Amino acid sequence: MGIEDVKFKLGDKVWYMMYDIEREAEMFYCPECGGTGHKEVFHEKYNMKTSTLCPLCFNRRTVAPNEHDKALGNTYRTTYHISHYVPAAGRIGRIYYEESPKQSEIKYYIENLTRKVDSLTLHQEGIYASEEECINAIKEIEEKQREEVDKYIGKKAN
Repeated sequence: MGIEDVKFKLGDKVWYMMYDIEREAEMFYCPECGGTGHKEVFHEKYNMKTSTLCPLCFNRRTVAPNEHDKALGNTYRTTYHISHYVPAAGRIGRIYYEESPKQSEIKYYIENLTRKVDSLTLHQEGIYASEEECINAIKEIEEKQREEVDKYIGKKAN
């Protein structure tokens, strides 16, 4: 990616996603362990309970853990969530081109036009030319999150 790949110009009105502060994220927990990552097993031979790693969560350990799981000390994922977003309008205030030996990237400083919040800096991939493009991207992200819940939790996410 080079400077010639800049999609937007200074002053352009653009759209990006913001968390919907009116709606909470939907949380889904592992049906086997309830999101703890551990399952109690009763051993009749020894007449005692022990705690083992949840077989469902442990088998999904290649998925990067979310913040909830990290706080619990889990290196595998026990919870899934669906975040809700809304489109927000902004105006390009500055354009940054950063190059390093590993990668180069274009970032935009955006002055928020939708809500009274601070301006922000975003990568080019998170900025859209129209509200419709942004809404479609939001739908796509939420659908991917629902598919992940369906796949790993085995529950239909409405």
